[in-house]
Amino acid sequence: MTLVATFVNKAVEDFYGYTVEEWLGKPMLWQETIYPDDKGRVLQAFKEAYLLGRDSVVEYRITRKDGELRWVNDRFSWEKDADGRVVGLNGIMSDITKHKKMEQEINKRVKELEEFYQMAVGRELRMAELKREIEKLQKELSKYRKG
Repeated sequence: MTLVATFVNKAVEDFYGYTVEEWLGKPMLWQETIYPDDKGRVLQAFKEAYLLGRDSVVEYRITRKDGELRWVNDRFSWEKDADGRVVGLNGIMSDITKHKKMEQEINKRVKELEEFYQMAVGRELRMAELKREIEKLQKELSKYRKG
């Protein structure tokens, strides 16, 4: 399945750093801008939505003309003719880079807190085990002294 842009508005310049003319002049540019690690998943999402005739949303990374990496939320719907055949694709894209960076920071902090919690719990368990060992040794010592 090949998706070729036939119309884009000037927002493409803010998102991708390409002019409308550059974008329309290079049919595969959209696919080329998808971050390599995301490309297979994104193209599969579009293919499945097409085959099912469903509108969809997909989040992925793009690489702008200047090399900057950004996250986008891409909401798209299929335009159909009177017979229900797909004749076009309409989409609205939002830049969610700030949201994703904040999400990554939160996940990093949660991981750090989980590691600290595991360390603290592990320490408490070792202390309890050590206390039991001390009590056991004290009992044995007490028997030895009496005996």
